Amino acid sequence: MDQLESIKSILKSKFNYDPGAYENWDRINYSQKANVRLDWNISDKHKFNLKYNYLRSYADIPPSSSGSLTGGRNPSANVLPFQGSLYRINNNLDSYIAELNSTFSSKVANNLTVGYTQMRDFRESPVNNTPFPTVDIGNNNNNSLTAFGFEPFSANNLLDSDIFQASDNLTIYAGKHVFTLGAAFETNSFRNGFAPNFYGVINLNRLMILLLQLIRVFLMPYNTSNLGLIIKNSLLLR
Repeated sequence: MDQLESIKSILKSKFNYDPGAYENWDRINYSQKANVRLDWNISDKHKFNLKYNYLRSYADIPPSSSGSLTGGRNPSANVLPFQGSLYRINNNLDSYIAELNSTFSSKVANNLTVGYTQMRDFRESPVNNTPFPTVDIGNNNNNSLTAFGFEPFSANNLLDSDIFQASDNLTIYAGKHVFTLGAAFETNSFRNGFAPNFYGVINLNRLMILLLQLIRVFLMPYNTSNLGLIIKNSLLLR
């Protein structure tokens, strides 16, 4: 425990990064749903309704053990990962459906439906979203002791979906026959992101705290600097 507390202290003081707790933490599942409907009787011949569906949910998932030391990154009798090594998958949805039902006569009716659905699925850290590489530290024998940092497959992992649809159906009652004339339109747009190991992965097969100083070298590509020194000696011959 003292070793893990030392790791956490160095990460917070040297890199301003909080890896979360290494014990007594829980995986959280959350879901909030709502359904709202509005009905409007415009007249005897026209009835309108609007439906709205709302969802905000997330779940904490253990990190992938791909590329880790022996023993993986999940909690076990020998491995105590920090809470920040998990990832939280979010599923958010907003859906709107408007419907107009019209009766023009005893023989003619119409249904017009327009809908829009927005889905936002993305991953984040359950502790904080500070960019940081995935770090595995072993217990002097290449077996995992702990893990911390951003989950290796979660940075910029997202799927945004937008769906618009509309349909119009005209129904004609002609004696024993019912004729339906209609048209439908639907369009979809997607935005997908996946960048495995975006912040880097570091495996240390033994607990050497001083090696944490090297993590700064592996931080984000945009956090780099270059220093060059040129000494030039010229000899002019006359």
